Amino acid sequence: MLLVSGVTYRHGWNVANSRGADILIHGHVNSGAANQPDHYGAAFYRAGDIAAKDCAEHIRGTLRLLAIDRSLAIECPGKPAGHWTRNAHYVISGAHCPAITFEPFFIDAAEASHLREDPARVGYALADGILAWWISTNGK
Repeated sequence: MLLVSGVTYRHGWNVANSRGADILIHGHVNSGAANQPDHYGAAFYRAGDIAAKDCAEHIRGTLRLLAIDRSLAIECPGKPAGHWTRNAHYVISGAHCPAITFEPFFIDAAEASHLREDPARVGYALADGILAWWISTNGK
């Protein structure tokens, strides 16, 4: 695992691509829960990226263990102007490996207070999802 933080998206892609990464996870937390009908956590993946879709489904399952009932694996079509997943797609668009934009919760959502107070739980859920995907893919 390689942690790349505080860099441009392009730099993150270049690091993942030059090191032969097995998967790229771009993580961040949004605000704006008041604008959302339901609180949710999501793992976004590029359209056609079968490995990332499978990993996103595993991550979705582990998010549900954090009491985020509405956990989603969402396909990003990429190009359509104005499509709501456009930004999630852009941050992973330059990776040559499977790639996911990970948004575990809205930081201002009341339902996420337990995660704001103990963010390590989010990290463990993400790691568990990736490990479950890796084992299902590689058998080890």
